[in-house]
Amino acid sequence: MAAETVTPRLELAVHHVGGRGGTGRFPLLPQFARDFVNVLYEADESCIQEIADDDPGQYVIPRCVSHVSAQTEFNILYNASASSVHDIDARFFRDLPWLGEGSIDYDPAAWSTIRRSEMMGITLDDILEQQYSDVPAPDFLSLNTQGNEADILLGGRRTLSKSCIALQLEISLRPIYQQQSTFDRLVAGASELGFELVRLLPHGARGQGFTAQDRVVRTPIGLRGGGVTLQADAIFFKAPDAVLSGHKHPMRDLVKGIFIGFVLSYFDYSYACAETFLRLADASQRSALEGVRERYAYIDFALSYLAEIERFPRIYPVVWTDVFGPGSDKPRAPEEIKDRYFKANDEADFMAGLEMLTDRDYILTERLAARFGLRQQAELLKSTRLASVWDTLKRLGLASSVRA
Repeated sequence: MAAETVTPRLELAVHHVGGRGGTGRFPLLPQFARDFVNVLYEADESCIQEIADDDPGQYVIPRCVSHVSAQTEFNILYNASASSVHDIDARFFRDLPWLGEGSIDYDPAAWSTIRRSEMMGITLDDILEQQYSDVPAPDFLSLNTQGNEADILLGGRRTLSKSCIALQLEISLRPIYQQQSTFDRLVAGASELGFELVRLLPHGARGQGFTAQDRVVRTPIGLRGGGVTLQADAIFFKAPDAVLSGHKHPMRDLVKGIFIGFVLSYFDYSYACAETFLRLADASQRSALEGVRERYAYIDFALSYLAEIERFPRIYPVVWTDVFGPGSDKPRAPEEIKDRYFKANDEADFMAGLEMLTDRDYILTERLAARFGLRQQAELLKSTRLASVWDTLKRLGLASSVRA
């Protein structure tokens, strides 16, 4: 791969469309704060000033982001957080009467349109290429746009295919809006841009009433329970191959991928980006990043991560055919599993790596995470490591000998 020139603009750009309340979806990380550029988009101009006042250092873009640049109607609802370019679907009232959130029930009037605003819809591509060309393209993009998410992806194809590492898209699991983005449409749209769905984060269950013979049965306080999962956030990561083929600075963006994946506790993606970087980056690309690691804490973290995984023992779990015979759901005997496992894995390397992997304290990448204030990620890595290594040892019949 030809050498790339690392540009001076190395900040992590976090974009959030649906900026009401002034918050995005990427975790707040005080130790990395100066590495970030935060960009918020909001169609409702009435709340723009409040958003800007919350953080004067962020970009606030007062635009209705859509799939085309054209006039569009925007519905401001009584429940302002549900405002959308789409009308409420009549099935929503029929299927989910008295939907509750915490100790508050939504009555039908909460979903009524109090006014319609005619505004200019515009694509993400046009915003970032023409109107706000000084704003860096997103490395992480979250969308909370009440049913318009797939349209926004469609209108950001040029930008998102050559930038962006991760997406967080709100999805509705029940019809709320007319012509809303469906789950399959969102997955297909993200896939066309090189993203893979990796995780669903369900929103909290919301209480509901039921309709029986055209009569709404509203549950009183003290008898409630259950509820419905109405929405979730879908997390997507861009495949490393798509980064390599579509991004202008793929090595730099793989380093961003190491960090973003780690912060979101999707450690497999961090490792895939790291392994790809170690295999393909040349000396000049590494040197350019080394030259800025003191300025950017996330680059310091990522380069430290690369150094740690080069020292990490390569021990893998057993595979299915080691454990089970053809068509069988009864495990083989541990001695047979062990014999099959060590035909494909070096036993000396395995035993040499066990002392580190069975350590009940932090090791390598876990210590690194704790040092950078990522304690939750460190704990998750440690607990997963210990559970996996002891399960592997039990299957191989080695747990008692290693403990001894």
